[in-house]
Amino acid sequence: MSSPDYGEISKPQTPEEILRSTSLRFSELEREATEALYEKLDPQGYRMKLQERAELILTLPAKIKESAKSGGSFPDSEWENICSFAYEARIALSSKGIFSLRVLLIPQGSVVGDPNEIERLINRIYPTKQEQA
Repeated sequence: MSSPDYGEISKPQTPEEILRSTSLRFSELEREATEALYEKLDPQGYRMKLQERAELILTLPAKIKESAKSGGSFPDSEWENICSFAYEARIALSSKGIFSLRVLLIPQGSVVGDPNEIERLINRIYPTKQEQA
């Protein structure tokens, strides 16, 4: 009798991988929310996607901490930022208005196309060769 196939066991993610995948999903949810509101005229779908985006950020400190326990490194100097992101997400989720959810991790004064706070954090901690040049 063969053992059940549980699929490939994935290796633990590094903090960088966690941040990059969270950033990608955060942006995907932003696009999906915008599509729900402007293309599908679905304000409830819009709110749900923004709530999902905030919930994604709430899990970030635990994921980073778990990764660090299993050998991943994360700069102590940036830990406060990760916790602040989760705090902002918690506040946005507890608010009754949509505005807090919409502007979550969007720097004040930014314009369309500017990096959000997660992207800025990634660029600071893990700059690409292009950014270093």
